[in-house]
Amino acid sequence: MMPKKYATIYVDEDVLREAREIGLNISRICENALGR
Repeated sequence: MMPKKYATIYVDEDVLREAREIGLNISRICENALGR
Protein backbone atom coordinates (compact mmCIF):
# COMPACT_ATOMS: atom_id res chain seq x y z
CA MET A 1 0.00 0.00 0.00
CA MET A 2 1.31 3.44 -0.92
CA PRO A 3 1.66 6.19 1.69
CA LYS A 4 -1.25 8.59 1.84
CA LYS A 5 -1.03 12.33 1.25
CA TYR A 6 -3.19 15.11 2.61
CA ALA A 7 -5.57 16.57 0.03
CA THR A 8 -8.34 19.14 0.02
CA ILE A 9 -11.61 18.56 -1.77
CA TYR A 10 -14.69 20.73 -1.90
CA VAL A 11 -18.01 18.99 -1.25
CA ASP A 12 -21.51 20.38 -0.84
CA GLU A 13 -22.23 20.83 2.89
CA ASP A 14 -25.42 18.77 2.82
CA VAL A 15 -23.75 15.91 0.96
CA LEU A 16 -20.84 15.87 3.41
CA ARG A 17 -23.15 15.95 6.44
CA GLU A 18 -25.28 13.09 5.11
CA ALA A 19 -22.19 11.02 4.26
CA ARG A 20 -20.83 11.46 7.78
CA GLU A 21 -24.20 10.68 9.37
CA ILE A 22 -24.35 7.29 7.66
CA GLY A 23 -20.68 6.55 8.33
CA LEU A 24 -19.24 6.71 4.81
CA ASN A 25 -15.45 6.75 4.49
CA ILE A 26 -15.01 9.69 2.14
CA SER A 27 -11.29 9.07 1.59
CA ARG A 28 -11.93 5.48 0.53
CA ILE A 29 -14.78 6.53 -1.77
CA CYS A 30 -12.51 9.10 -3.46
CA GLU A 31 -9.70 6.55 -3.90
CA ASN A 32 -12.08 4.02 -5.43
CA ALA A 33 -13.68 6.59 -7.72
CA LEU A 34 -10.28 7.73 -8.98
CA GLY A 35 -9.15 4.18 -9.64
CA ARG A 36 -6.46 3.98 -6.97
